[in-house]
Amino acid sequence: MSLSAVPRAGVGVLARPRLVAALDDAAPLVVLHAPMGYGKTVAMAQWTRSTAYRGVWMRVRDGGGEPRPFVQQLAAQLADAGLLDDGNPLRTAAETLAVDDDPWGLLARGLRRRTGPLAVALDDGDRLSEATVRGLVDLLADVPEPSCASPSAARPS
Repeated sequence: MSLSAVPRAGVGVLARPRLVAALDDAAPLVVLHAPMGYGKTVAMAQWTRSTAYRGVWMRVRDGGGEPRPFVQQLAAQLADAGLLDDGNPLRTAAETLAVDDDPWGLLARGLRRRTGPLAVALDDGDRLSEATVRGLVDLLADVPEPSCASPSAARPS
């Protein structure tokens, strides 16, 4: 497994090789959008077990869909997974964001300091605010490829 914190697949889960292959394509952002129960999370979990990317699985928590808590949670998960060097500004995201009003600038600086591709699999993407979605899209346009890939499963409201 290349990503940390990936949920376990249940017994008898249907393999989705074509969808998994599509997720591993070079696109910096892939969104899986379907009603609850259609297998978005399962497909993402299968992809994470086969991809060469290193990264983290991140389930957007209640209240974590706004920019500041989102960046803070992502930074903590990247640090916990050992994907940030000692001098990376994301290691002190909680302290920095207590006094800095630019979570996207902090995330961009931290991602630029990383070397090699990085995948962030976002689950429960429907909890992201419009400001967070906009910030992520802008960030993906700004951070050099292939430093970021972000399949995201979103459940419609």
